[in-house]
Amino acid sequence: MSKSKRIAFCAMAAAIIAVVGWLPWVFLVPVLVISICFDWKMALFSSCAFGVISLVYALISPTSNVAMLMTSGYTFWIPIVARIPIGIIAHFAYKGFSGLFKNKFGSVVSVSLAAAFGTLTNTVLFVPLVVLCAPEELNGVVAQFIIEFPISAAIEIGVALLVVPAIVYALQKSRLRFTAKREQKKDVK
Repeated sequence: MSKSKRIAFCAMAAAIIAVVGWLPWVFLVPVLVISICFDWKMALFSSCAFGVISLVYALISPTSNVAMLMTSGYTFWIPIVARIPIGIIAHFAYKGFSGLFKNKFGSVVSVSLAAAFGTLTNTVLFVPLVVLCAPEELNGVVAQFIIEFPISAAIEIGVALLVVPAIVYALQKSRLRFTAKREQKKDVK
């Protein structure tokens, strides 16, 4: 991919992440799809963009307890740092699992496992960082925090397992068609 195409794609990816970021439980889907379909650099960019955009959303609309925790005092770095590994782990999980499973069903399994690993990475890194770095902010909402996150994580994993494989399959199929048409045009010339 040329530099200008990569820059344009990064801008579109950030815009998609920003728009989908307003929707509950599907905000990770663009990051996971980009991480699985493209190289590790795009995965890293989409993860960083997701972290920055989630911090901006928390600053714009700090109504939930999580948003208040992300923007209180010195904890503003948590949403960014905790979300950087999401894309990298999803990307390399997909690469590893796709090496294990070679058939068409294996591709769906690889995408699903990579999406699950990426989603779990979000929860496993974000929650402990908040608990370790902002315990005084958790005083009034500890019970709600402990109950809310496993439920949200389960819903996010379910959404990722249902939505991400379908989108990745459609993108891979359209990429194959585009490549085949390009090859036909080269053969005609």
